[in-house]
Amino acid sequence: MDLKQYLESFSLLSEKDFSAEFQTHLYSLHDFHQNNCSYYRALIDNFYSENMFDHYEDLYSLPFLPVNLFKSYKLISCPDEEIFKVLHSSGTSGKTPSSIYLTRENARNQTIALSKIFTAFTKLKRPDILIIDSPDLISDRREFNARVAGIIGFRGLCRKSAYGLDSNYQVDLNSIEKFLENTTNQNILIFGFTWIIYKYFLQSKLPPSIREYLSKAVVLHGGGWKKLQSLSISRNQFNSIAKESLGTHSVLSYYGMIEQTGSIFMECEKGYLHSNPLASLICRSQLDLEPISIGNIGLAQVLSGLPTSYPGHSLLTDDLVEVIHQENCPCGRPGQAFLVHGRTKTAEVRGCSDTFRR
Repeated sequence: MDLKQYLESFSLLSEKDFSAEFQTHLYSLHDFHQNNCSYYRALIDNFYSENMFDHYEDLYSLPFLPVNLFKSYKLISCPDEEIFKVLHSSGTSGKTPSSIYLTRENARNQTIALSKIFTAFTKLKRPDILIIDSPDLISDRREFNARVAGIIGFRGLCRKSAYGLDSNYQVDLNSIEKFLENTTNQNILIFGFTWIIYKYFLQSKLPPSIREYLSKAVVLHGGGWKKLQSLSISRNQFNSIAKESLGTHSVLSYYGMIEQTGSIFMECEKGYLHSNPLASLICRSQLDLEPISIGNIGLAQVLSGLPTSYPGHSLLTDDLVEVIHQENCPCGRPGQAFLVHGRTKTAEVRGCSDTFRR
């Protein structure tokens, strides 16, 4: 399994049908984790047919782990002494969060992958970033929750950075004005989590001078949809509010999770989330977990080509998705185009910003 070589081929794979290469890479990850994670091997031995993987015919046959197992077990495929960072999901108060254990190599690969996916979709190279959150959020650099990991990940792709909110989650005009005064970069990224951007930034009336400057920015947001859904605000409505409030013409969302940090799904110009050479998914029936056809809503089995320090390459989530195009999205990009329709009704509220604590 040569992840470094696979990452180096990302740009070339992004321009064609990458399904065959991705499948080969995913099965190599499966073999790696079987040999290096005793829990993963035991789960495969107990729940899957002994001869099921003699012939790797397609990704539908790839084993998957329920994502909630990371709440109950320490799932690692590396020696304990090689772990240098732990990521935690943002479970509700009183709930056990998922714990994801990273080696330096795995964390470095996540950063490389995020950069490649981000650049491929936004065409931005080293922009300046305005983070719509409070700087007080970031403290312990060893243990991160999903929100912190997202901020640090995207901040690392940019040159200069500033925070748009103060410690009380009020718009920090002084910070924003200083940021805009000091930037000479024509590319500006406004980044944050959907609910926080909506509640604390878009609801505030910005001075015309700031609004004019930010009208050239790209807005990138993710997570926190459950709270917006409770207010009956759809993705399209959020995008319209953001464009009207900021005057920008480019508002994009992404879909990702702490269990597969780095391998995110970015939104295309047509409003669909996309697979890429490092991230794909399978839509499965809520009744029997069998794969279901295009145009039907089911559970997302998310696939990532990145996890090496833990067996997170194939996970069954409680997210509801609908594949719109298996190929031939109107935007012209190869791979799947899909929509996220929230979570199953029995799922706990989880995610980057659904569980918001100051």
